[in-house]
Amino acid sequence: MTKYTVTFETTADWAGRDIGAVSPDQALAEARRIADLNPGLLDFQSYGHFDGVEHIQVWDDRGQLQAAWRHPDLLLRLAASELLAALREALIALRAAPDLPVLLPTADGRPCATTNGHIAHTCALAIARAERGPA
Repeated sequence: MTKYTVTFETTADWAGRDIGAVSPDQALAEARRIADLNPGLLDFQSYGHFDGVEHIQVWDDRGQLQAAWRHPDLLLRLAASELLAALREALIALRAAPDLPVLLPTADGRPCATTNGHIAHTCALAIARAERGPA
């Protein structure tokens, strides 16, 4: 059995723990079990820096929400599962006609010629990154 040092990270805090396992995958499975079923075993520490405010809410004296603001990064995280599902559907559609030419606007507004196949490849890479993390 090998001792693996595992870190657990949230947006604001982190915790570390040693886990004995026969493989990294088994250590990851045990770490996920701890995170899901018994996170109280973890001693979370602050990163020691402030990442900024993500969400502001204004309540009136009756306890009713009157105004709210969310940081764009938070909005993206909240929409991530729907965006990933839409990207999977788009990939299927793009692969149905991979040789179809497409003109996409560039940052300066000029069109850039490409194909559905190229866009499908880009979508597939984005899906892989969303599912497994960066390479």
